[in-house]
Amino acid sequence: MSERSTLTLDTPLTASLDIEPWLAAVPEGATIKGIFPSRTAQQLGEKEFERLASRMLRAPRLGKYMPFNDYPLRDALRLGVAAAARAHPRLPLREAFRRHERGNITTFAASVAGGVMLSLVGNVEAALLKVPAALELMSHFGSAQARAVGGGVQLEFRGKPSWVDTSGIGSLEGVVQHFGATPTIELTMLSIHDADCLVTWR
Repeated sequence: MSERSTLTLDTPLTASLDIEPWLAAVPEGATIKGIFPSRTAQQLGEKEFERLASRMLRAPRLGKYMPFNDYPLRDALRLGVAAAARAHPRLPLREAFRRHERGNITTFAASVAGGVMLSLVGNVEAALLKVPAALELMSHFGSAQARAVGGGVQLEFRGKPSWVDTSGIGSLEGVVQHFGATPTIELTMLSIHDADCLVTWR
């Protein structure tokens, strides 16, 4: 499998998203810090969160996420897709989730660790080169590498199923937009687990 596409902010993701198989591809041991599902739970509201909690691997105690505790990534993705569908009901679900995930950079920046990391970078390139370190800090699944190339940053994601083709795209776009630029992503899907992204901006 090797599928290539060029994505701008105006290029919608139209491929269907079958939620349960997509979530099942995520290892049960893959985790993410609580600051991200906490934001999504607030967007959903108490009733919708309680409905989804019954389908989670491990719902948070008393329904409250602790910002830097580890929680199942599968649960965070389930919440994110639900929040995205609510916020963008007329869009294809994959595209709605991509747009929702552009807000991850704002959530990250509001955390102490994220604020410190972002204070040390002053431009798009430097921020994108820090993406692997940010992912290592905020999640535990797969790996990522980044390097500067002519006019952009090449990122290689390995072992990140059900993230690289939706959440990952939106997250990278959000980083570029955070610095006032407009991204273009050359995405090469090597498998459902692995992808290469060449990110450029203007």
